[in-house]
Amino acid sequence: MSRGLSAGSGSRSAESLEREIERLEWELQTKPKGEVDERRIVESLGKLTRELQVLRRAYGLRSELDAVGKRIRELEERYEEISMELDAVREELDQSRERVKSLLMAKRQLIQEISGASEDLRELRDRLLQVEAKVNASRLRRREEERARRDAEERRLLSQRREEAMRKLERNESLSWEDLQALYTPERGRASPSAGGIRRLV
Repeated sequence: MSRGLSAGSGSRSAESLEREIERLEWELQTKPKGEVDERRIVESLGKLTRELQVLRRAYGLRSELDAVGKRIRELEERYEEISMELDAVREELDQSRERVKSLLMAKRQLIQEISGASEDLRELRDRLLQVEAKVNASRLRRREEERARRDAEERRLLSQRREEAMRKLERNESLSWEDLQALYTPERGRASPSAGGIRRLV
């Protein structure tokens, strides 16, 4: 029962109305008809009964109103909680979006860097192949030059030995094995004379 409808608020309570109705009913039933004003009592009873019904209805409505108000306060509290959660989710979502945007930008940058590095790698490979080709050509040229130098030196030594052997023949001196080789090897690659021919010159 709400305090707003109690006797202290300026209205009679349901309890006082019930006592007044019981008193009037008792008076109407117990006192002789000549001593009471039945019409007045019946009117009072009707008025008090209607007032009691209205008061009881008001109490019921007040209870329902209190329940609805409590429910509204609970819903408002839940609404605040949901709003706070929603704000937190929105903030987290915004942060996630920014993070995704940042990651996408980093990904695009990495793709560009990888593409540039791949192009640099291809250029380096091409340059390496060119350098290797030059090195191989230089090595081949040095080998050919060295071979030509050795061949020229061998020809010079062979010519020198041949001239010495010829001077020995002119002086009728005996020839050594190296002299015979010089005489029978006029140029690089020719076969040496047979052992019998050599013996005839020695």
